[in-house]
Amino acid sequence: MKIRKGPFGSFATLKADPGMIPFEYAMEVIDKTEGLHLLPVYLNSNFGEAELDFDCSGLIPVNEYSASDKKKDTAARRSSIGDLFLSLSGMPDLLINPALLILDADYLFTDVSGTNIYMCLKPVETKIPLRLSSMDIAKLETLLDHQFFREALAEDEITALVYAIRTNDEDLLKKTADLIISSPQEGKPANDLPGQLLYSLALACLSMILLAFPVRFISFFPAAISAVLLIKYIMHTPSEFITFKPQDGSGSDDTRTRILFDDEEARKLNCAFLESTSPVNGEVLSYAVYQDTVTIGSDRFLSDFYIKDSSVSPIHAQLSITPDTVYLSDCSANGKTYIDDRSITPETKYEVKNGQKITLGRIDFRLKVSFN
Repeated sequence: MKIRKGPFGSFATLKADPGMIPFEYAMEVIDKTEGLHLLPVYLNSNFGEAELDFDCSGLIPVNEYSASDKKKDTAARRSSIGDLFLSLSGMPDLLINPALLILDADYLFTDVSGTNIYMCLKPVETKIPLRLSSMDIAKLETLLDHQFFREALAEDEITALVYAIRTNDEDLLKKTADLIISSPQEGKPANDLPGQLLYSLALACLSMILLAFPVRFISFFPAAISAVLLIKYIMHTPSEFITFKPQDGSGSDDTRTRILFDDEEARKLNCAFLESTSPVNGEVLSYAVYQDTVTIGSDRFLSDFYIKDSSVSPIHAQLSITPDTVYLSDCSANGKTYIDDRSITPETKYEVKNGQKITLGRIDFRLKVSFN
């Protein structure tokens, strides 16, 4: 990586791939979307070979970051890391492909206080699926193993972030990021169990010493406290941390830890349901999606799901089901298709998760997913 400084700021440079087709939409979104944690990028052909220039003015690579007071800055850095991963969870909704992120510490920037973190993304045309799991997981794990993250995050938190992205679990990624932001210290179990054990052993020794004195009832208190702490140590199971082993039957001792989510690795999507409540009589309408692809619209002959409403186009939208995912595409004449009140681009597949709201015209639905 080279840093080019000039009258308009500092730029981290990266040689452009031969025949690279810039994705101008991505460059514009990166430049105009607040809170995306991506550096503005420009395609520069003024130095012989085409290169990408990332505007890193006022920032430093994380390789050069050094916390003068690690205890003081931990909460701020944890918050900035949480914000970073929250922004990554929303990239597919903005049609920015996470697969194009440069997962290299040389291209990860922060300010001197570590309170703002920015990544670099190659804005190029790609046919890689638009989803979180399209990231290079090996490079992500290497990046999160960097001292900048290791000093601020617990092993469980790093594992949960990687697992959420690997399994394309946007909800888990958001929950983990929120947990990191809300807890100023590393996400360890609420109590320091090894410390409790040492403390309880010390109290037990003190109890034995006090038993040698006439006023033996005094020893009751430390003995009781010791017993309670020992029992708590033996029986305590941290509520926020769940350790599990692979379900592939390999018998591997390699365990992973994750935060506040259920194991769905072995579950496969069976079918999906669209539910809508009539504003007139409160009647709940349910449409079961058993086919790989179904259409929704106001034409009873052309659409698989007939919706009698003037705001719905004859063929308004299409739902597609894969073994583990439901996708929604807008086919309407007016583009009025929404996921959680956010409009979607016509003829583009969007992943829809269980419980999300889908709006066609002025009709609201909830997606319910069934697993076998």
